[in-house]
Amino acid sequence: KAQDLSHGYSVTRMTNLGVTLKWDMANMTSSIVRGMPFATVEYKRDFDENDPLPAVASKIALLEDPLVDGVTSMPCKAQDETVAVERELQLKFKASGFTWIVFFSEPVRISCSPLEGTSGVVVQVHEPVDLTVDPENRLVVRAAFLNNCTTGYNPIYCRDGKPSEEDVEAYAGLLRRGSRLHAG
Repeated sequence: KAQDLSHGYSVTRMTNLGVTLKWDMANMTSSIVRGMPFATVEYKRDFDENDPLPAVASKIALLEDPLVDGVTSMPCKAQDETVAVERELQLKFKASGFTWIVFFSEPVRISCSPLEGTSGVVVQVHEPVDLTVDPENRLVVRAAFLNNCTTGYNPIYCRDGKPSEEDVEAYAGLLRRGSRLHAG
């Protein structure tokens, strides 16, 4: 059973521009910086089987299967089926029309499975592909909001019922270039 990590965190550093949080039940920190487009979580791994690994869980259904490294579609079927991700994962959500892009500091193996009792999904990191990539034994996961009008259905963000393709690839390129730079 997964540990509940939503409680038991502390503020380890605070400035006028940001805050760093550390969770007590895991080797996990997150720096939140004003104006930064990324949500960043750093996992320091002791390779203890009880340490939690990163996961994204959503009660909102995906519009389509996650896109691995911009080329491979990954079906959301069972947690025991894993796929190697070199750098990034795109998640497109049906109800909101939002697209998120998730970056990994090193190659990892992930699974995508249905979230029990909902139409949503759980994307779970299972292991790094190469344990020697980071000498500090840390995995940095960064998520950024890529597009708020993927489908054209969201009346708040979409104009004229059309999906927004305007400058999405250019913005994705900026996110990709900045994904390796993070506060910490």
